[in-house]
Amino acid sequence: MQRKASISILLLTLFLPGLCSFPSSVVAGTTGTTFYLDAAIIEFDAVATARTIDLLLPAGVKPGSLRLKPAGRQVIEMVEFLPMPRSKEREQEAARLSERRGHLSDRLKALEAREEIFRSAAKSQSGKAPRKTKGNPEPLATIRQGTEFAIAQLEEVYRARRKAETELKGVEAQLARLGGEAEKKGQRVRIRLSGKGGKIRGSYIRTDLAWTPRYDFRLSGNGNADVAVRATLPDFKDTGSWTVVPATISDSASTSFPVISPDRPVAAYLLPVEKEAYLPGARSHLSFTVTNTGQTGFPPGEATCYRQGEYVGTLSFPGLLPGESSTISAGR
Repeated sequence: MQRKASISILLLTLFLPGLCSFPSSVVAGTTGTTFYLDAAIIEFDAVATARTIDLLLPAGVKPGSLRLKPAGRQVIEMVEFLPMPRSKEREQEAARLSERRGHLSDRLKALEAREEIFRSAAKSQSGKAPRKTKGNPEPLATIRQGTEFAIAQLEEVYRARRKAETELKGVEAQLARLGGEAEKKGQRVRIRLSGKGGKIRGSYIRTDLAWTPRYDFRLSGNGNADVAVRATLPDFKDTGSWTVVPATISDSASTSFPVISPDRPVAAYLLPVEKEAYLPGARSHLSFTVTNTGQTGFPPGEATCYRQGEYVGTLSFPGLLPGESSTISAGR
């Protein structure tokens, strides 16, 4: 069901020289894409001229969906998922933020110690018994001044701590953003084979790619509708033959259709029509009931209606299961 098509595999050994810790090179082979209603399966072949293959899988790969199989006598010895490389500017920014995070953490520890000192001082001042002496003729005023000073210092500590905590949260958020941007770029995978010149076949699931059906209903007033199904595909640059499946990836559907081009139908049907009603004029309106007499369901999508070659309107199509009937209305 899954047909092979062309998809670009970014090779770290070509785009990021010196990244690998040991010699590694690869030649990408034939690959394929099968689109479902909620995802896509990407298949690829790769031949290593050394013992290792470094691949950069695109963003949107479903975690845990990578499958690799050796082709030939080679054995896959190891598969590593490595951190995504970052540009020099981002590395410098991450280092600066990490250093600032360390300084703020030290600052908070120091403020915590100061807080404990002034808290103890305030408690000590407030607990003193007033004793009038020649050098301290107003003991209550002296105790009050000492207590107020300790409390004022505590307030300064609280303000400084709140400021440091706010800045630390901002630094943590920036570091998380840098890490998230790296994850969005894709996933770096290193594969080590048992010998040189090995070949692997692999596949993975992308949850950011899917297809949407687009239907043309053409009525001629003879009790039937010619239904053409086209595939609306994502902005997917790779060339080659693609396949669409009118089901979600979790369904055990066996029907699939090759995509020759986005403008050409992937399938065509002749379905019976009943209760056809047409109102001509500037506010033309067409309604009819169509029955799916086939074994393949029509998933939800966009439908365009024509009557005797005249465009009547475009609408949201709710889908049609085998044996099910639905009334379609187009125009005003």
